[in-house]
Amino acid sequence: MKTPLTTMLAPADVLAQNRESNLTPSQLTRLQAMQRRGRRLNRLVENRFDHARIETGGFRLDRREHEVKRLIDDQIAGFNPIIALKNQTLAARMREPEVWMDADPDRPSRIIANPLSNASKYSPGG
Repeated sequence: MKTPLTTMLAPADVLAQNRESNLTPSQLTRLQAMQRRGRRLNRLVENRFDHARIETGGFRLDRREHEVKRLIDDQIAGFNPIIALKNQTLAARMREPEVWMDADPDRPSRIIANPLSNASKYSPGG
């Protein structure tokens, strides 16, 4: 299930990178919608796989020490193409110089991604 999603999203990301030279504003709007929906579908598939693993006892966490700021910065980097399309900027500032957590990196990353997506989606461009 994930391979078709990946093969759908990869060309969309390439198109988005070259948007000025090859897309009209209308096409860009449609491409952005396709990217958002594809990423949402990808998250739903991942959640379903996790649910199935939990039910069968095959769910495992890969717990490691992670710097929280780095997890946030990695998620921001993943949203940069979307943010750039709307002429937005996004940066994270933390009060403490280093905050560490013991977690599977995928779990907090999913939690971080949702508010970043909403921040871009519901904030004006420019």
